[in-house]
Amino acid sequence: MTAAGRPVRVRFPPSPTGDLHVGNIRSALFNWAFARHHGGALILRIEDTDRARSTEESYRGVLADLHWLGLTWDEGPDIGGPHAPYRQSQRSDLYADVAARLLAAGEAYHCYCTPEEVAARNSASGRPPGYDGHCRTLTAAQVATYQAEGRAPALRLRMPGTPIEFDDLIRGPVRFEPEYVPDFVLVRADGYPLYPMVNPLDDALMEVSHVLRGEDLLSSTPRQIALYDALRRISVFTGQTPLFGHLPFVLGEGNAKLSKRKTPEASLAYCRSQGFLPEAILNYLALLGWSMGEDRELFTLEEMSAAFTLERVSRNSARFDVKKMTAINGVKIRALGPEDFVGRIMPFLAAAGLVGDPPTREQAALVAVGAPLIQERIALLTEAVDLLRFALIPEAEFTVDAAAASKHLGLAAAPVLGAAYDALDRVSPWVTTQIQAAIEDALVAGLGLSRSKAFTPLRVAVTGRTVSPPLPESLDLLGKQRTPVVTFAGTPASGWAPEDLSRRIQERCYPSFDLAAEAPARAEVIRVDAVTTILVLTVHHIAFDGWSRRLLVAEIATIYQAALLGREPELAEAGHPADVLGSAPADEAAPRIEAVIDRLRDAPVGVTLPYDRPPVGETPLISAVAAIGFDAELTGRLLAAAAGEGCTAFMAGVALLAGTLARAGECPHKSLRPLSPI
Repeated sequence: MTAAGRPVRVRFPPSPTGDLHVGNIRSALFNWAFARHHGGALILRIEDTDRARSTEESYRGVLADLHWLGLTWDEGPDIGGPHAPYRQSQRSDLYADVAARLLAAGEAYHCYCTPEEVAARNSASGRPPGYDGHCRTLTAAQVATYQAEGRAPALRLRMPGTPIEFDDLIRGPVRFEPEYVPDFVLVRADGYPLYPMVNPLDDALMEVSHVLRGEDLLSSTPRQIALYDALRRISVFTGQTPLFGHLPFVLGEGNAKLSKRKTPEASLAYCRSQGFLPEAILNYLALLGWSMGEDRELFTLEEMSAAFTLERVSRNSARFDVKKMTAINGVKIRALGPEDFVGRIMPFLAAAGLVGDPPTREQAALVAVGAPLIQERIALLTEAVDLLRFALIPEAEFTVDAAAASKHLGLAAAPVLGAAYDALDRVSPWVTTQIQAAIEDALVAGLGLSRSKAFTPLRVAVTGRTVSPPLPESLDLLGKQRTPVVTFAGTPASGWAPEDLSRRIQERCYPSFDLAAEAPARAEVIRVDAVTTILVLTVHHIAFDGWSRRLLVAEIATIYQAALLGREPELAEAGHPADVLGSAPADEAAPRIEAVIDRLRDAPVGVTLPYDRPPVGETPLISAVAAIGFDAELTGRLLAAAAGEGCTAFMAGVALLAGTLARAGECPHKSLRPLSPI
């Protein structure tokens, strides 16, 4: 097909001097769409004559980026074509030949002036900046003088000295007066051909019909038109001068000219690293100066090429807005098919170390199940990393975001987590519908909480973040044996299988004690009061792993108070200790707490406790406490005092914790000493 009566041949000529940016890509996109709309050809030409900045790595990067974007070309350095080679660095002999022919025909001339000499003459004559034509008519003697000085000449095109006019396909009629378009350099004194020569020369030789490029190159157009005329006069070029269309500027923050230095998010490398989809990038960039019409902002490449006309290109500058591009990216992500979405996020999961490259069969299966849970929630592919981290990370590396823990895993979260643990422990089979019913019944109906207040602490405990896939689905994805629903200070404290918990305690506290030979251990959560959840190992082992310093310091007085007021028998009969704790005012409990602490100093060691047959001094609990830095003798006294109050194993552990804080004799109710987590 043709446009303006010509077969359409357009080109995209990037320089391989760094990453592509949105301005480059928009030019490539508009040329691609114009060519496809008219059934024409797109030429990829690499302008790598800047030897100091062009690199082979950047060249390969340009090809890779364009392929990733989905922009195809019909002629280029990788696929060849009738006008090869398509890298300017491989066309040096051609440029040298044309330069010699322009010089021989008088279309160009040697210039020996230095920039300082030109500036001095302009200043003296009051001329505006630019070349003054000094070397246009040098005599042989003047040339000989310059050559005797060892000066090497540059080559300048002899401009016509008349106005140059053309009809811009976007801006309309444009006119340049001759005083603003002086003779310009084609080839530097060192023989290096410059852009004003090689770019239009290649356009002429490659039969380019339309030049669509940024508005910043508008001022070079009259020079190129003059060069086309000169090439035609020396029979290098016999075709028509291309038609020019200059695309509006793309501006950055504060309406400044877009640059990769000031606007790093305008770099394609940045966009790729952040998880933008190629189709979203192109969709957004199409809107920077072009309109589909009917206020339509979302479309495919095929739809764009079918509708693309230069009449819909605006003359007004466009502003690059990464937030708008992100929003479009989210829409495009949500439109992906399930398998496609998994394939898009997998490289980011691998880069974060959450899956292998390639992923294992188990990892791939887990991602396939988890991906649909997050697809509607993300606007960038990188966001999949944090949303799925909890399910993919090894258990030993799981952490809770410190800010989320501080805000949502304080003491007020304990009853929620305790109730959740109790409810989830009874769920069978472990499927989303059962999980959702269990936690809603326990937390919303049972505790009378809103869904937000009920689910947020549990979400943070399970996923480590306040933002996650839907909570029931997250629990289902994680699995019952890996769900750490009781968490304080960012450390999972429960949710392990009993045998796993026993192993952890064995390794940490009982290195010389054979737990397997003892009675089976069972992990459970006991709600001591309305704001406290404690993990205990029943039978005759007591474990405290990952304790929050805040939990111990702030709540131990209340727990200790309940034990010393003789409430333990009642607690043992009640299904929920929260119903019976804390009935005595603190000021009444304080003297009794102080009295017990005083008695600890004289309590005998070796008292037999009701819950355990061996003497206290020989129990694993004493050994464990001593091994982790507590005083074994004091531990025995604490347990003896607890036994004297009629405490069971649970309350003996509470007394142990309270006494540890009070080992210096201070009253825990008045002055609690901090205890570092074990």
